[in-house]
Amino acid sequence: MRKAQSSIELVVILAVSLAFLAVMFNYASDQLSKLNAGQGIQNAENSVKGLADAANDVYSQGVGAKKRVFITIPDGVDAGKTGVQGNIVRISVQGTDVVEAADVNLSGSFPITAGGHFVVVKAKEGYVEIGAETISFSRNSIFVSLTPSDSGDENIVFSNNSGLDANIFLAANWSNPDVSLSFAPQNFSLSPSAQQTVTVTFTSTAASAGNYAGNLNIGAHFPSGDENFSLPLNAEVIAGGVSASLIVIPSTWTTTVGAGSSDSNSFSVCNNSASEMASVSFVPSTGDAGNWVNTPITPIEPLAADSCQSKTISLTVPAGTAPTTSTGTITVSDGTNSDLISLTVTVLDFTVPVVLLEAPAPGYTDVDGLIQFDFNVSDAETSISSCSLIINGSVDQTDNSITEGITQSFIKSGLANGSYTWDVNCTSSVSLVGTSGENRPFTVSSGVPQTVLLWARSASGGSNPSNVIGAANNTTSRTGGGNIYGFNYDASTISGTINQVELIWSHSIPATLSNDNVQIRYGISALNITKNTYNSSNTPVDRQGITEPEWEIIDVTSDRSWTAADISNLRVGGTYTRVGTRDNFWYLDAAGVRVTFTP
Repeated sequence: MRKAQSSIELVVILAVSLAFLAVMFNYASDQLSKLNAGQGIQNAENSVKGLADAANDVYSQGVGAKKRVFITIPDGVDAGKTGVQGNIVRISVQGTDVVEAADVNLSGSFPITAGGHFVVVKAKEGYVEIGAETISFSRNSIFVSLTPSDSGDENIVFSNNSGLDANIFLAANWSNPDVSLSFAPQNFSLSPSAQQTVTVTFTSTAASAGNYAGNLNIGAHFPSGDENFSLPLNAEVIAGGVSASLIVIPSTWTTTVGAGSSDSNSFSVCNNSASEMASVSFVPSTGDAGNWVNTPITPIEPLAADSCQSKTISLTVPAGTAPTTSTGTITVSDGTNSDLISLTVTVLDFTVPVVLLEAPAPGYTDVDGLIQFDFNVSDAETSISSCSLIINGSVDQTDNSITEGITQSFIKSGLANGSYTWDVNCTSSVSLVGTSGENRPFTVSSGVPQTVLLWARSASGGSNPSNVIGAANNTTSRTGGGNIYGFNYDASTISGTINQVELIWSHSIPATLSNDNVQIRYGISALNITKNTYNSSNTPVDRQGITEPEWEIIDVTSDRSWTAADISNLRVGGTYTRVGTRDNFWYLDAAGVRVTFTP
């Protein structure tokens, strides 16, 4: 009985233990899943920001500028929602859209398979092209450890990822007489998807000792153009026969970044010892350059004995950082062994001045030979050194005293009659040039006769005087006794000498007048000058319509020495005079004035 009870107790204990372990396993799996999801989104955020920042940088440098960017694509990417569109870079991962907007339109694509990829970002005319690296390499750097009077080989595999044939040309930037360098083959061709292994050989002299560095320059010629790349080379010669256990190649990172932008670089972290390093950490120094390194940097866990792993590190310079050069370090350590990455960051103002044209508006016509061009300029990073007025694509005049954020002006006179465009270029204190890019059109017609047709903006008299306002449209005001007239003419465009003044009536008298009469009149501030009279001898009258042949037009040029003020104070209309019983009505549709003047 006691044995049976003990057996039952053991089964119960085992069951409880298994249940507890199952709960803990599910909890751990859930936490690991959340951790992986968070890391995936972080990788996506770093990748889209790196691409957008690189696009801004190369575009500000001009057509042809390019940058090699390392991105990490997480698992679970939605291919249908990932890519570039307009100025947006998007990675859709595990149901979350991670986006970053560039300051310029983008074109192309980037790899979306999980893992790390190098992407080339290149400035084109009016946009930036993003694309997978045309030529890729199996290694991001080449390192060899030698003793004096020794030699060592390292292999690197070149792959053609483009759809075009490529001719590859290799040249070394290596000025180290104590360690010679050779590689083969030096030149070769790669068809699409083809690979080629290149062997790099280092040979040390008896007197060699220490570290020797250089670069392998790679030129790739395609039918569509050329691409150029560079790989770091490093040879360590250990005179005493003992190599440093932990080495980072390259040991320096020198970069130029715009304020508010990011950059990244890949390093080979090498364990030269016979023992595995459980965890290799990366710790930036304090101060500007170190503080700009994006943290946390995931450690390498583990780093196998006698092996190297690639590590990509990124940094971001805060927006608004003034142009400067800052230094710092990144300490790479496994707790026992360490090496340093020396960091030098030059911050440039890659933000061009923002120029906004204010006046004159597109299509403006100048008639007096004197034009004022108004604009506004600002620069978030630096001051403005000068701005230039650009007429028909050429600098016309320059102002070296500019105040940002308020209207600035250029005055121009003496332009011959004709069609022109205008714009403004502004240069910042670091020699970056910005323009509105509008090239606004305008016309100069100084001294050339101009004609304007003006319609009354106000009216008085009759059954519905508001119908007289504006251009002829066959809506009328009628009277069987009294005045109807239009007034308040806009003469603001009239200047110089007035050559001709014509008054316009769109009106009608539907039936014959027996005793009544209608007087067509005008005046300055009063309706007191009669130009025509309608009575039993010349009615009915139909001079009403929407187009000119239907109107009654009377030239009054010789009536006075006309001024723009006279036009403003004109009254144009008429008077219906009834004698006894009313015969009919007079209908007025519109009252206008046509003025020809020489500015």
